[in-house]
Parts: sequence; structure tokens; C-alpha cells
Amino acid sequence: MDGIYYLKVDELVQIASHLGLHVHGRKQQLIDGILRFYQLGTVPKPPAPKPNKKAQPAANPEVYIIQGTYTNGPASRKKLKKIIGDHFHFTTYGMDWIRDRWAEGHSPTWEEFARFWQSEYQRRKDGGEFSSKQTNARVRFFREQKGQGLTKEELNAAWEERRQNKLNLVCSILKLKLNSIT
Repeated sequence: MDGIYYLKVDELVQIASHLGLHVHGRKQQLIDGILRFYQLGTVPKPPAPKPNKKAQPAANPEVYIIQGTYTNGPASRKKLKKIIGDHFHFTTYGMDWIRDRWAEGHSPTWEEFARFWQSEYQRRKDGGEFSSKQTNARVRFFREQKGQGLTKEELNAAWEERRQNKLNLVCSILKLKLNSIT
């Protein structure tokens, strides 16, 4: 089912809707829901978010980062620079980590996020490999094609052909799954 990462958000929404799944959210959330359906054959209930148990002052790093109240704004940046240091900057891997915790029904603390961010920052600084998110299949495809001597138009056409083939494959697999459970 790795072909699912080649689909566009509107295609994922259409598939999720057909399967009776939640159709709102980021691309990875849609993919996760479809893959859970594929693995379980049912529509699972999303985990309930954990309540904020600590009502402490916002300056305390042990306060939870609550879904729906957090933004990547100046106040968050200031708080994280105070905890991590002046080298802090917002990153997609950091935001994905927070969203993953929320999806698991856990609100992380500022300190937990700071520890994660710092360890990932250090790993990359020490030469750790950087890999694109799976949802960036287009980026990975273009990197694979680098040096092949293709024009931009040829690259785009090759990408669209690969993407269409993956869409057809995913739809076929899901149809088989639906037929097997109905």
C-alpha cells in the first residue's frame, strides 16, 4: 500500500469518504485512517484526547501542549528558545511529532517536545540522514530521477504517470478489501 503516498489530498478524501472514514485533517491523518481500515477491515474510533491535568503557569515547561490552543507563533517560539536555546526554529519534523502525540491521545509537555526537538537537531547536526516524509512522494520521485537528463516537462509527465498508476493500484486493493468484508 505504499502507493497511497502518491495520492493527492482530494483523492484521499474521496476514498476516506467512500469507506466511511473521517475526511478532515492533514494528508498523513487521511492516509493513517485508510491504512487502519485496510488492516482492520473496520472503521476504528479515534482515541479520545487526554485532558490537561496540569493547570500550571504557562512559563512552566511541564505544562501540556494542548491541541487547538497551540500555534507556531512568537509566544511559542519565545518559550521554546528559553527551554532549548537560541538555535531553536520551527520544523516540520517537530510539528509532526506534536501532531502524532495528539493523534495517540496524548498531549505532550513543552519539556517533552524540547527533548525530542533537541535530540533530532543533534542527530541531524552529527550527520544523521535526512529523509523526506513519506507524504512527500513527489519530492522523493524527483530526487530519484536526478541526473537522468529529463526535461522538466518529461519529469512532470513521468511523475503523473507514476502517480496515476499508484492511484489505480490503491483503488484496486481497497475494492478487493471492501468486497472481502461485505
